[in-house]
Amino acid sequence: MNAVAERPFLLRVAGMWCTSCSRATERVLQKQPGVRGARVSFATGVAVVDGDPALVSEDRLVAAVRALGYEARPYTPEASGLEGDDGGLRVVQMRLAVSVPFAMWTMVAQLVLYASPPGELDADVRRWVGLAAGVLATPVVFVGGWGFLRAGLRTLRAGVPGMDFLVALGALGAWGLSAVELARGAGHTWFDTAAMLVTFLLVGRLVEHAVRRRGADAVRRLLDLTPEAAWRVDGDAIREVPAADVPPGAVVEVRPGARVPLDGLVVAGRSRLDRSPLTGESRPMPVGEGDRVHAGCLNGQGVLRVRVEGAVGSRRIDRIAEQVRDAVDQRTELQAVAQRFAERLTPVVLALAVTTGLVTWLWTGQGAEAVLRAVAVLVVTCPCALGLATPVALAVAVGRAASRGIVFRGAEALQRAAEVEAVAFDKTGTLTEGRPRVVAFDSVAGVATSRLLDVAAAAEAGSEHPVGRAIREARSVGDLPGIREAVIGRGVVWTRADGSVVRVGSRAWFADLPFPATGDTEVWVEDGGRLLGRLVLADAPRAEAAPTVARLVAEGRRVALLSGDAAAVVRRVAASVGITEARGEQSPEEKAAWVAAAQRDGARVAFVGDGINDAPALASAHLGIAVAGSTDAAAAVAPIVLQAGGAERVAEALALARRTLRVMRQNLGWAVGYNALAVPLAMSGLVRPEVAALAMVASSLTVTLNALRLRAPAAGA
Repeated sequence: MNAVAERPFLLRVAGMWCTSCSRATERVLQKQPGVRGARVSFATGVAVVDGDPALVSEDRLVAAVRALGYEARPYTPEASGLEGDDGGLRVVQMRLAVSVPFAMWTMVAQLVLYASPPGELDADVRRWVGLAAGVLATPVVFVGGWGFLRAGLRTLRAGVPGMDFLVALGALGAWGLSAVELARGAGHTWFDTAAMLVTFLLVGRLVEHAVRRRGADAVRRLLDLTPEAAWRVDGDAIREVPAADVPPGAVVEVRPGARVPLDGLVVAGRSRLDRSPLTGESRPMPVGEGDRVHAGCLNGQGVLRVRVEGAVGSRRIDRIAEQVRDAVDQRTELQAVAQRFAERLTPVVLALAVTTGLVTWLWTGQGAEAVLRAVAVLVVTCPCALGLATPVALAVAVGRAASRGIVFRGAEALQRAAEVEAVAFDKTGTLTEGRPRVVAFDSVAGVATSRLLDVAAAAEAGSEHPVGRAIREARSVGDLPGIREAVIGRGVVWTRADGSVVRVGSRAWFADLPFPATGDTEVWVEDGGRLLGRLVLADAPRAEAAPTVARLVAEGRRVALLSGDAAAVVRRVAASVGITEARGEQSPEEKAAWVAAAQRDGARVAFVGDGINDAPALASAHLGIAVAGSTDAAAAVAPIVLQAGGAERVAEALALARRTLRVMRQNLGWAVGYNALAVPLAMSGLVRPEVAALAMVASSLTVTLNALRLRAPAAGA
């Protein structure tokens, strides 16, 4: 089967005003021939369509969305699914600019009528003032409110009438009732209700657009950091070309102070890269020949030449944006419940409004009052807050996570992370730095420690082996002359210019050693046949590992360490970071078995690892987390991938997931509670339509602003 043919169709949809717009678009796409399913996210403006490529085409899908009245275009990696809809924001601003002055003068005219005692104003004057109010309110309703009227018609045609349909009915009802009363010469009009309803809702929509853009800023800023141009090297010539035109295999030059345009391998030069926009790491990292660099990173003082490995569209930063877009577009269980509730709410609201109007008319005999109460019910119970409750929180959360180097591969990953009760860590690269470091040294009697270190570092000069680099980092010496030979599986032999021989190597290479084995990596040093002593190397714990473990334990989670390393080494690392449950010499099957046993006991386990041998445990755990630098096998099965850092990012991801789920529940609780309180008040006539509009806007903004709290770091993060 052709894997490419099975990829979903992706569209960018612009012009959606609220969640009912996204549901209408979704419904129209689902009705297209050959479409198996469609998902449209109001939070990101992205449509994901699963269909048979033989029957479905992008052009047909775009045409279907445009026929409904929304703008659509194929999604491309260069245009993130989390971009702000600047065009929609400008339209709202223009409509609000029309509505505000006309609505204010409509209010002035209506106040003249409301403030005048009966009989004080001549009937003709009342009619002329009412006519003035009607003339002033008309551009507010039909120009400022055109978006609501048009969207209401679209959603009705699609069979999913929602908020905009209710708003359109409310505004037209108040304006139409006033026009009828004015034509009858009764002098009682409520044009201000229609005008203020539209104006209040436009203000709310303006804030929602602005908040929606802010929720997407994290990923959008990432893509903005990648330069559009690159300096391509062709022989002796260097020319500036669009980054999108540079293929894999080409060489580009990254100058001091510039950002890396494309992923690749450094083939010449040395510098330091600021990777904070991509990984959240604050320290610039040294890079040189043979190191990989990624688009978006800021180059320091050196000039780098990079052989391109990832072109535009397949760069690491593009993959992050796509994974975040996928996460936002997916629906959590809470979100699915909220959507079903919102879909059922609209017909219930219509029934309540009609019932309220009929009962009021029969009870009081006042047709105008009946219409006003029905309008108030329509407006106050709009399902917008329900529709926004979960997707906005999800969009803000995954954007925040991406800016910290944490990628959630779907909404389900976030929900699973919030449920984790136990965390099992692999050791290397997660709780430890992932590279050896000299942690101790023992010299024999009569040998100075400084001589032991000097001889070892000199013998390892030029070595690219991790052990050799660790020794040189512990002791800096000059490049002394001589011949150095690597003995496979043993160590290094250094023959000085004077003929004396130095051996530096493993314990097994030497006999009659005076010190017992430690269980860690030991490097013994012999100079001219005389044993000088040993250096002990270990993969040292990360500085943040112990505080992170303490935080996880304080939050009530069980923490364990599972590693394939020697049991003594694993126990030592576990003790140093505060873990009491540790197992060494664990095979991949044994790691997965431990996870399975813990989950049979009722614990939801997160396994954190980075190697091929971790893949079984990552796949079998309730939640798999692949740390920075993971193998492809580990990253492929993990629902959460960390772009940088170790244990501290794990704790941060779990905490953010918990906060997000808490915010979602708060938003749903508020939206449902608001409707339960507002409906009886509107039905009883205690809430007038213009007040209902203000209350509905306040409800939507409450859930949106509550979601924005996720942008701030959590306490202790």
